[in-house]
Amino acid sequence: MLCPGILRGQSLSFAFGKQMSIILPIVIFASWFALSLAPCGKLAIEDAQNKVPADKRRGVSIVPGLPAFPLILWGAAVAIDRFISSWGSWILLGIHGVLLLICLSVITRDILRLKRIST
Repeated sequence: MLCPGILRGQSLSFAFGKQMSIILPIVIFASWFALSLAPCGKLAIEDAQNKVPADKRRGVSIVPGLPAFPLILWGAAVAIDRFISSWGSWILLGIHGVLLLICLSVITRDILRLKRIST
């Protein structure tokens, strides 16, 4: 019995509703946090290549992107789910999953490049 909700005649979206409501905001916030961290690597590499002193190095700000946009998109997914089963959650989960993978690969690449520059 992998999914007892389906066996009782309930739809797939109802059976996975609780898990989706927990996973969706975690993935959305994690992807936006990774998206806000991704430019840090590029700036750190440029500062290391140009021999910028530690007190003059640049950074990025996560405001207003991090708190505002994930909440708006999470609300949009919930609103779409009210009208069209669970399409909003699945689409935004897929988009943000891909965004998270891309951002994590960029962050990893930048960390490796920064280690090569510093050695």
